[in-house]
Amino acid sequence: MLIFIISAVQWWAYENAKKEILSLPCDPNVTPYRAEVTSFLPPEELLKKGIGHRYDYSGELEFVIAKKLGRKSPGYDDLLYAASLYLNASIESLRQNIAKGDPDHIRLSFEFFQRNYVVLKLAREYGRRNLTEVILKPSPPLGWVLMGKEGLRELASLMGLKVVFLATFLTFAIFAAFFLWLIIVAKMRIRPRVLKQIVAFALFVLISTAAGWGVVQVAKAVLGENDGWTSTHNHECLRVRYYELYEKLYDESLEYTYSHKERVSCEAFKYLEHELSQSEIEKLRKALSLNCSS
Repeated sequence: MLIFIISAVQWWAYENAKKEILSLPCDPNVTPYRAEVTSFLPPEELLKKGIGHRYDYSGELEFVIAKKLGRKSPGYDDLLYAASLYLNASIESLRQNIAKGDPDHIRLSFEFFQRNYVVLKLAREYGRRNLTEVILKPSPPLGWVLMGKEGLRELASLMGLKVVFLATFLTFAIFAAFFLWLIIVAKMRIRPRVLKQIVAFALFVLISTAAGWGVVQVAKAVLGENDGWTSTHNHECLRVRYYELYEKLYDESLEYTYSHKERVSCEAFKYLEHELSQSEIEKLRKALSLNCSS
């Protein structure tokens, strides 16, 4: 029962933190960094730095801060992996066309490679932004309660005994709360008697409230309701997936390539000097007629 009392205090603090996070503007963009912060109470110093909020695809609430924290985010790692994968594929396509020897096909393959090269460059520049997605994780005992809720939800769905389980837990909660209250009151050494009665009543209200909160949380878990931190029903502000950012960078790469055509061509060619053989480089240079200074 003491766990429920402490958990109720934590839950109240995290509910207030949730309201504070949801008051921030929607920021669905992929962030280069990700940090999971586990603490007894929500870290106020991080909440004050929040600049936006969103839900990830699993329904977990996140907020964004303008600071490097934690490690590279999975979304950004996926972006880099996709950009590198397409770049390597374009190099292989270019190599095949060089082997065939058709200058027009070589030039088209180089343009395709060049664009993928710029996408990877833009992705790496994006990764230098000081942005972190932060996920708050309550430490025990609330963390234990939330884990228990998930277990109860799975158990209830497997057994199909929701009503029986809730009735049993309600009986146990009432008995445990009353028993805990009796033990505490019996061990109190407070005089005068009127003061002891006031304190005993206050404890009864506190313990009953905590027990009621525990019953409500268990009921929500068993009946399949979410706790708000992982609400899969909230789709107002969802974090974009990495491939959506990739498509955006791919579109931007076209304008970037044409705005810096000569410089990008020479950068891309220099990159290929480490990927292609000397004979392939000579054939490519001849087909492109590039004039890049060292």
